[in-house]
Amino acid sequence: MNQDRVKEILLLLADTKRDFTVIFTGKKSKKVNGLYKPDTAEIFLHNKNFSQDNQLLYTAIHEYAHHLRVESGTSSSRAHDIAFWSLFNTLLDDAETKGIYQRIRSASIQKKIDEAKALQHEILLLEQRLGVLLQEIHETSENEAIRYEDIIQHDLQLSLVTVKKMCAISTLPAHKVENLSLDAAHVLISNKGNDQRVIGAIESGKSIAQIKTTTQSQSTSRDEELEREKRRIEKIITALNERLRKIINELGEMNGINAGEASHGKIYAERIMKE
Repeated sequence: MNQDRVKEILLLLADTKRDFTVIFTGKKSKKVNGLYKPDTAEIFLHNKNFSQDNQLLYTAIHEYAHHLRVESGTSSSRAHDIAFWSLFNTLLDDAETKGIYQRIRSASIQKKIDEAKALQHEILLLEQRLGVLLQEIHETSENEAIRYEDIIQHDLQLSLVTVKKMCAISTLPAHKVENLSLDAAHVLISNKGNDQRVIGAIESGKSIAQIKTTTQSQSTSRDEELEREKRRIEKIITALNERLRKIINELGEMNGINAGEASHGKIYAERIMKE
């Protein structure tokens, strides 16, 4: 696979208005597999680091995600934030769907993956048991007039944040915990377990970054909705204020109030509106 072919593949995943260059360094690096230079839009790949094209494509897609973020103006001072990982994982998913990138797992690796999943499930069940026990300690300490927070921080050496998380996990029904990773469970409880978009993302095998972005995009949509409502109300208030001024002027003319008195009436009316 050469540089031109890599660029063709990247363009199959996402269009870009800003041209970029893929460069094979012909070197091996112990520090990084590749890097992206935003000023020149160059993707450098240390191709001697890879024994398989699949490995090279993974890094190429990673650097292309940086290019797309810079182009869209969404890159931040922290290069590898949640939004970046979400975009990168989405590009990988698309590459897999198109047969460009393959997620091949040998039998030995798959066995260890299955063991890790089973262990995560066991840990989640233990966290649920801990959450139930912490709630029982809370109830008992209140009955015995002992400060629950002191037990948590002194006796158990736990933070209140951890305790809150464990108690929340204990409320998840068994069928939701069955196939959850540790991080997926924590994302779910942070959304009170009721966000169907999050549940759908988890069940479809999305990465944690993609799942979190799902919740963030929903929050952003809500923010935009509130902002539009705010502007609409401000326009209504402006129109009502203008109507009020006209009514005050008409009343002043009908009752022979001079301009100074009418102006005073407008100021008073504005004060009432603000209050």
